[in-house]
Amino acid sequence: MTQHTKDFIQRIAACAFQDMQISGIFASVTIVQAILESGWGTSELATCANALFGIKADKRWSGPRYAIQTKEWFDGDPPVVITDHFRAYDSWTDSIRDHSLFLTTSARYGAVIHAGSYKTACTELQRAGYSTDPEYAAKLIRLIEQYQLAQYDKRTGYRMEIKTKRSHSGNYTRKGREKVQYIVVHYTGNEGDTAKNNADYFARESVGRSAHFFVDEHEIWESVPPDCVAWHSGAKKFRHPECRNQNSIGVEICMNDKKGRVRQGSIDHAAQFVRELIKWYDVPVKRVVRHYDVTGKHCPGPMVDDPALWQAFRNKLTQTEKEKTEEMKVYKHTAEMPDWAQGTFRRLIDAGVVKVDAVGEIAVQECSVQPMVYLDRLCGGRIEELPKLVQQLTGKK
Repeated sequence: MTQHTKDFIQRIAACAFQDMQISGIFASVTIVQAILESGWGTSELATCANALFGIKADKRWSGPRYAIQTKEWFDGDPPVVITDHFRAYDSWTDSIRDHSLFLTTSARYGAVIHAGSYKTACTELQRAGYSTDPEYAAKLIRLIEQYQLAQYDKRTGYRMEIKTKRSHSGNYTRKGREKVQYIVVHYTGNEGDTAKNNADYFARESVGRSAHFFVDEHEIWESVPPDCVAWHSGAKKFRHPECRNQNSIGVEICMNDKKGRVRQGSIDHAAQFVRELIKWYDVPVKRVVRHYDVTGKHCPGPMVDDPALWQAFRNKLTQTEKEKTEEMKVYKHTAEMPDWAQGTFRRLIDAGVVKVDAVGEIAVQECSVQPMVYLDRLCGGRIEELPKLVQQLTGKK
């Protein structure tokens, strides 16, 4: 496998996997169609129209079009060259998403969506008439196996939901994208804002700057497609010798609350997301840097002022899966617990078994919830009486 083929697969694999979670189309099939249809991203359609799949712009398409000569096969005769119009896009990410929408909204591709294997999906694509090439399915399957693309059907990355609102075109560029080698962490600098607030703003305004993603405690919003260049770390002079907009992903964290205090929930959520970006782009943790490290700008402010906060963030990126599992959630209110556990713990609180502090909060580890509910059921729904029963039994001894 050449460096170019590795880079091409890397650029589209994350989006293909994420899209698979929604559409049901095998990521391997999306990737291999992009490879075959675009010539590894080098075709005229891919470079001039960001079109990876060669979907024709028929009457159903109201977006931009691109005219090009193409080969077609008819009734077993030798291929003929014709000029046709194809769908055009702002980015490869948009092309992948439209490809899935194209397949999932057409009844004739139903067998592709519900296929049990990539081989069946490829066969059904040809049977449904996606391509007039009589060897289309065989070519797709051969490429999947040659480049081991089936691994992307099983990868565990990108399990987080990512919402999308495209930034204004004046805030980023589709030109000059290089292999992703760095992830740059920023903060929005606002107080009490949300990821959606920022996505909305950059979609509406042309301000000449941007980031790929915005993260708060609850949501992740993609603003600039990862295969495009976001203007998040530009400068006349750089502190960092290599990291630039062209070879990095920019992640903005909504880091301050309405009183200017650090929102740890946003930082933790961002760390979880960056862990997944690291997996997908094969970026070593040492190449996750602050905006400050790239240009010297005071960003992200709290992590520049308090290096320990930045180090704690980086520690989360290297946390082992075992450590991550052992870092258990602590419930402070019964309303935060699963419905099936709330009744048990309300009775334990009323009986004084579970203590409530001065501000009305409890401290129950997630790992203890299920065993306590199980014990409650063994006690016939009277777990709050267990201390009394134990005391009676102990007294009899």
